[in-house]
Amino acid sequence: MLRFSEPLTPAAAEILRCCLELSADLACDDALGDDWALTYPLSARCFTAQLARETLLDLLDKLSRPERYAPATYHELLMYECLEVEIACFNDGLLPGLFERLKGLTLLVNSNWR
Repeated sequence: MLRFSEPLTPAAAEILRCCLELSADLACDDALGDDWALTYPLSARCFTAQLARETLLDLLDKLSRPERYAPATYHELLMYECLEVEIACFNDGLLPGLFERLKGLTLLVNSNWR
């Protein structure tokens, strides 16, 4: 699990997971081409699109593990930009599947309260 200053709620973890997955897919998209640096200007200083994809997939793996992992500053930068880009899409209602995943979490939490 990725270590943050405060534990992530299940919904926050699911949003982070979704954003990292979508950004990893976008990073390897040949259609993106040189737009990688335009879409992720801060991260593009440290990461090529391919290295960003590998790093995002590694972070996704660590998010699912029970061991605690403290992300480095450059990981935080990449996650910040991924969240910034994907949350903008989320606010426009364009993140496929996230609404269903969050609804599933809501049902799970509500059933545990009974």
